[in-house]
Amino acid sequence: MKKTTLLLLGIILLTSIYAQPCGAHPEASGKMMLKKERDKEKREQMMLMKLTEKLELTAEQSDLFLPRFREHREKMKAVQKELKEVNKSIHEKIKDDEEISDGDLRNLITATEALHAQKVEEKKRFISSMDRILNNTQIAKLLLADKQKKAKRLKEHRKKLRSK
Repeated sequence: MKKTTLLLLGIILLTSIYAQPCGAHPEASGKMMLKKERDKEKREQMMLMKLTEKLELTAEQSDLFLPRFREHREKMKAVQKELKEVNKSIHEKIKDDEEISDGDLRNLITATEALHAQKVEEKKRFISSMDRILNNTQIAKLLLADKQKKAKRLKEHRKKLRSK
């Protein structure tokens, strides 16, 4: 039953990706952007399928979990984008050999701490909201999946650095 549900969910997700209108632009750069967006959507759909399979979600759980998970990811991406902007301003000063004032450093530290705290709070909020949808084992698997994903990315990054 679970495998059938997962298989149907996977087929529906994949067909919805290919059913999207292409919206091709006459410019080559526009086509490239659309391809990147489609590729990003495909990766996202594959990630969600793998997560659904790993958590062994029922159809009902999947209907409740996936929209909340997408919302959570969007919030986390927004905070990460802010963090990147904060770091970018200081990075540019370092790159241009500008002096970093005490105030700039304090602002960087304060903003970074606040954004990291925001990420932690969002993750807490999301995980605590899952107790109405997932059982304890599934929540544990969700937490471990995030850590395993980060470890895998770090390992790939290190491997990439060594090959240079």
